[in-house]
Formats: sequence, C-alpha cells, structure tokens
Amino acid sequence: IHPIPNFNTGGDGPVSGRQEVQFNVTFTEPIDLPADHYFFVPQVLLSNADQHFLWLSASRPIDSTGTPFPLGVTDLQSWIRNFQLEPDWLRIGTDIVGGTTFNAAFTLTGVEIVPEPASLGLLGAALALMGLRGWRRRGRCN
Repeated sequence: IHPIPNFNTGGDGPVSGRQEVQFNVTFTEPIDLPADHYFFVPQVLLSNADQHFLWLSASRPIDSTGTPFPLGVTDLQSWIRNFQLEPDWLRIGTDIVGGTTFNAAFTLTGVEIVPEPASLGLLGAALALMGLRGWRRRGRCN
C-alpha cells in the first residue's frame, strides 16, 4: 500500500478466505450514546511493529496532519493506515481493491436503562398525599 491519491493500489497482494470476528464487551459502568455516527477502530498488531495497521470506518482522516480529501467525501466507508501511509489513510474499497465501498458496518446491542423515579420525588408525593388525607380527616371530625 502506497500513499498515492486517486490510484488503485491493489493492496498488499491477493488474499483468500474469510474471517469474521465478533467482539463481546461488558461495561462495568453504563454508557449513554445518543443517536449519531460511531466508528469502531480495530488495531491489528503483528510481530513486526512496522506491519501494524489500523482499520477505520469514518468520513475523513481522523488526524489533522493527514492529507485532506476533497469536499463532499463523506462516504463513511472503511479506511486503512499502516506505517507507510502514516499520517494518511486510504479507502479500502475505492483506493485499494478498486470497486464499491467496503462494508464494515457494526451494531451495538445492550439493555436500555430506564431511569427509576427519584426516591425523594416518591417520598415527597407520599408525604403530600398523607398530609392531604390527614387534612380531610380533620375537616370531617370538626
């Protein structure tokens, strides 16, 4: 892979086979993610540090020192970077394999946390109802 813009590099040679990976993560502290685009960035570490590479699904290079892409390049396809490209990134589908975008979609699943009513609010409502009931009782007795 070489950092030449608008050129189909063909990658690092042909590879056959398919490997699908599933990551299961359990957070000890809940996280709240509002609706938006989120990007998963796996880093592949090999025995030779010069061969490490990153995969990213994003709209432009995440490092401001990288070569900017033309306005309107917001296709959210997968990108790759290794030490030869750093600080730039190449689009896996468009710049490397040549063709359609490379789908690296992912989903997040989990338990939606429904906030419990505040304890003080419940206590306040209970005290108010008890006070109202006591006030009505006193009115009947007089």
